[in-house]
Amino acid sequence: SKAQNVAIAGYTITSTGGTIASYAISPAAPAGLSFSTSTGLLTGTPTTVQSATAYTITATNTTGTATRTFTLTVTAPAPAFTLSSSSESKAQNVAIAGYTITSTGGTIASYAISPAAPAGLSFSTSTGLLTGTPTTVQSATVYTITATGPTGTATRTFTLTVRVAAPAFTLSSSSESKAQNVAIAGYTITSTGGTIAS
Repeated sequence: SKAQNVAIAGYTITSTGGTIASYAISPAAPAGLSFSTSTGLLTGTPTTVQSATAYTITATNTTGTATRTFTLTVTAPAPAFTLSSSSESKAQNVAIAGYTITSTGGTIASYAISPAAPAGLSFSTSTGLLTGTPTTVQSATVYTITATGPTGTATRTFTLTVRVAAPAFTLSSSSESKAQNVAIAGYTITSTGGTIAS
């Protein structure tokens, strides 16, 4: 039994009778594998999933034939994936860059995250991506991303830190001219960054 897209070990042949002139296989070798009529060997990397299939190997010479069987099962590979980034530190209220996912194994049917995505972020169970703008400060938190497929699961971790945003503000007016003994209009302040303490 071998996983799809993994080279088979195959078998070796030991002749215990007369000289063998040629070999044949039935049914034909599956996709990704090749059969040698001179050596009788089945080699390569199966590219399609298949249930247990018995192959009949026939050796022929001038005095007759001999047969043996080789059964091959090709299973779907377990899911596997990588993240383009394993950690990120971002200021509160600033969109995260996140990560991209590259599948390196079998089919992935869905994704899950634990613990749940923090406030302001969303997690896609179909793509496995964490996106958005974090709205609350948090220390380094490890999120486990789990990919699930027909033949198993695989996990990777992503660590996210959300820092307090630096203070920033704007003034409604940057200058004013007033006569002596006349109250100024002044300005208003609009906070555009982190909380201003003083």
